[in-house]
Order: sequence, then C-alpha cells, then structure tokens
Amino acid sequence: MGSIFQESENFGFGNNSFTENSRENNSEKTNISAKNSGEKNKKSYSEKSFLEEVSIENSLKNLLGSMKPSFLVNEEKKSPIRQVVLANQGTDSMILLKKDDTSVLIGTGFGEYSESGKKYPTFPDIRLPFSEKSRLHAWILLDENIDIVRVLLILENLDFPPIFATKNLIAKIRNNISGAQKYDKIRFFEMFSEEFSERKIGSLEFVIAKNGNKKMLGFRSGNSIFGYEKLPILENFSPIANADFVISENLEIGQEKFAVGEILAFVNENFEKRTMKFSFDTFYIDEKSVGTIAGYVLSDRKNLAESGVVTFTIEEDVRMRAISGHIFIDSRGFVHAHEMMKIHKEIIKSVRILYEQTIAENPVIERGGLVQILRREIGKLCFVLTGRTPIVMPIIIEKNISNF
Repeated sequence: MGSIFQESENFGFGNNSFTENSRENNSEKTNISAKNSGEKNKKSYSEKSFLEEVSIENSLKNLLGSMKPSFLVNEEKKSPIRQVVLANQGTDSMILLKKDDTSVLIGTGFGEYSESGKKYPTFPDIRLPFSEKSRLHAWILLDENIDIVRVLLILENLDFPPIFATKNLIAKIRNNISGAQKYDKIRFFEMFSEEFSERKIGSLEFVIAKNGNKKMLGFRSGNSIFGYEKLPILENFSPIANADFVISENLEIGQEKFAVGEILAFVNENFEKRTMKFSFDTFYIDEKSVGTIAGYVLSDRKNLAESGVVTFTIEEDVRMRAISGHIFIDSRGFVHAHEMMKIHKEIIKSVRILYEQTIAENPVIERGGLVQILRREIGKLCFVLTGRTPIVMPIIIEKNISNF
C-alpha cells in the first residue's frame, strides 16, 4: 500500500495548499482580476459618460444636427438690411437682422404649449441663428421677465454671442448662471443708458425711438428709423427721434403685411419682401430633451391619452412566408375589460387574413412594408369596431422553422 503522501510537485493542506506553479497561477488570477476590474470600471465610466451626455443642451445640439439647416443667402449687388421674424407670440418676438457680415438676434419669442393636460415651455426654431452664429454680433434682450434657463440653453448652442440688455436684466442673468466656465464665456453689454440712446453693433445702428407716447427699439436704415411696436424700452431712457415707420405687433408696416419666416429687405426708407421664405417649427422643452411641436412625439402622446395602444406579435416562418403558431395581442387604454376578449379576437382574425392576403399579392414584400400595411389596415379596423384610433404596433419575429 502506497503512502497517501506521494511525492509530488503539487501538494498542500487545506487553504494553505501550494504548488510550484502557484505563483504563476496567482499571477494569472491577478491579471484576470485586474482585467475584470478594468472592464467593470470601463463599463461604469461608459455608463457615467452616457448619463453626462443626456442633457437638455446636448439634446438641442442633436436636434439641430438632425434637421435641415436654414441659411440666409448673401446678396452680392446690394447691401440691404434684411429682417426675418422667427417667432411672434406672447409678449416677445424673436427677430434676426442682418447687414453685410453683421447678424443680430433680437428678443426671445418664448411661449408655452399645452398638450394632453401638460404644459411645455417653448422657444423659436433657432436653425437660422445657428447657421449665423459665426457672424452673430449680439443678442439683444429687453424683456426683464424672460426665462433665464431658456436663454442660457440657446446661448450655449449659439456659442455664447454677446448679450446686449438692460442693467437689471444683465444682473438677473448673472445671478442665475451656474458654473465658472459658462460664466466666463458670456459677455454682457448695456444696450442703452441715461447717457446714450443709440448703439452701433457691427454695421447695424439701433436707437430708442418713439411713436406717440410709446418708446420702442428701432434701427436706422439710411435716414429712416424703423421701430418695433412689440419691443418697448422699459427703462427711463430718452428717445432719440420719432419712428418714421412702425413695425406693428401684427407684423405690418403701414399697409404692407408680412409673416413669420418671410424675408424683408430695407434700403433707406424703402422695403420689400423677397421671394424666398423660411418654414420654421417651434421647439419645446420636454424634461431633459428638446423636441419640435410638429414632430410625432406630442401627437402620439395625445393619441395614446385619447385612444390607447394596441400591439400584436406575429412569428413568421421566413422560408414559407407564413404565420407559425399563435398571434399574441395586448392593449392598454383602448377598450374596457368586458369587451376586450371579443375585440381582440376580431383583430387577431383580421391580422391573419390581412397577412395572408398581403403575402399572396406580394410574396417578396419586405418586413417594413408589411408592418406599414398591418399598422394602417388594423388602425382602420379599430376605428370601425370602437370609434377610436389607437397607436397600432405590429411586431414581426422572423424564424427559420421549416426544414427540408
């Protein structure tokens, strides 16, 4: 009988076992542990970076990058002052003025939009100012009751153009800035004071004008002054002259009416509309993101609130182009419990018939086209059955089931 203590290079007792290769094994374990720890830290860092990127500022930047840009094309022969009204709602407008290489943004155009019982802060489509940001000499702000959060959001995405405002508004904005880096980037200038009632910014000249007893912001075009009725001067400043022409709150100059997005060109006391016109959307703030009113999100939320959602799942044999097994259906906010089973059965039966008819007519139809047909036709069926138009979400799972 041999000894249980055989000679071996690898032996040990309990937790104190030791081998000739233990140092190497321990080294490998250490490397593996370090590698796993590194991957864990890397993952943690990646998640952290993602969370840092989820911000309202980045959302607006991504939205601007995803939309078709707007450009104000240079005019070679003439050098007029061109005006584009980006928004004209609430108590404030947003206007872009441009002459030569000087662009100036005036006002905010902030508002509010209500949908499905919720109110969303809004601001104008800033694609045009965004394309002009390298030439943007100033953002003139005169309304002291504006929302500073939205001001700072737009400022950052326009690369912090200089702010020309009243003394009180400059103090208000400064008091609401968080972060030293952002604070250092913003430059402030007092637009008017008791000593001066006009201000030149690049090749544009702005003045305090009056129309009757009302003081307002105006700009010079040759020897004429055009005043904005909707942009009153709140401070106790003295007007420099009467406004020769008043741009009314309803976007009229005398008998000439223009609209948001139209380009108005001023040459001395003459002005005319250009044939080109911009189509602007309205941006809204949705918690940590920014969207467009014309987008599908708010309309889908309204539809979900009013009619609910229906989703069904089809398992498709991709070789036979046939449904395999059952069709699974679910709905929320669509029908009441006592009528759910009956209506779900009708939808399932129609989905199967519609699928088979579509494949028979077009055996090579792609999944995207098939989903569109199912969504459209089942939506119509839901309206016939209930009088409601829910969000319909077909899901097709492709499987290789048939064996030959």
